[in-house]
Formats: sequence, C-alpha cells, structure tokens
Amino acid sequence: MMKCVPKPHHLVVDSRLVLCTMRSYRELAVANHMFPEMIKNMEKVNLEQFSFYQPSSKAFITFTEIPKGAIIPPHTHQNPVCNYLVSGKLEVEFEQTKKIINAGEWFEIIIGQSHALKCLEEASMIEVWPDGIDE
Repeated sequence: MMKCVPKPHHLVVDSRLVLCTMRSYRELAVANHMFPEMIKNMEKVNLEQFSFYQPSSKAFITFTEIPKGAIIPPHTHQNPVCNYLVSGKLEVEFEQTKKIINAGEWFEIIIGQSHALKCLEEASMIEVWPDGIDE
C-alpha cells in the first residue's frame, strides 16, 4: 500500500477571479495567464451546481497530481472543498460509502466529512476551496 502526499500547485486568487470560475475554468485561465496550460483546453464547467459555493477573499484553487496506486488515508477538512477530476480515475470513500470518480466528474467534501482516496489511474485534479485552504 503506497501512501500519497499529492503534489499540489497552489495559486491564491481573489473573489473576483473565483467568480469567473462560475462561468468556466477556461475564461479564468484567459483572465490569468499564470494558470497551467491544461486549463485553457478544458471543457466549460458550470460551477453553480456546487451547493456550498460562496466566494470569499480567502478562496483558493489547487492543482494536484496523484500517481496510480496512491492512497490518501481517511481525513477531514476544516473548510469545504470541491474536487474536479481532470484526468484519471479515483475511488473515493465517504465514511461507509465508496464511489468511483472518472475524468470529467466532480465530488464535494463538506466540513468535517471523513473521506479517503485511492488512485486507480494516474490522476490530475483541480480543488476549489471557496473559504480558503485548511491551515
């Protein structure tokens, strides 16, 4: 069993830029050329479906790469986070429920929700932290 410490690429954005993500990640990439090239080629995503989305000046977007076979043990977060899987396949365990997440799908982690990840295929993920990243 391989434990994983994901390799994140952090970028702090202000609420004005985070609001752009409600239209699309692509528009955000054009507005801020510091975003990785892969964002420019992504399909548009409607972020209004994320029930907790309330942008703030603490908002944070993380780009994470996870190697195949990696396991992230059960843990919780102090802030909500929405994960969009750009590529690969994950098995996500929420307390007693397991779900397979494929490229192009997203999953939401609420405050205090125990969850674990198993990377079934090498994966790239975008994490949106509307209230800021855990300290």
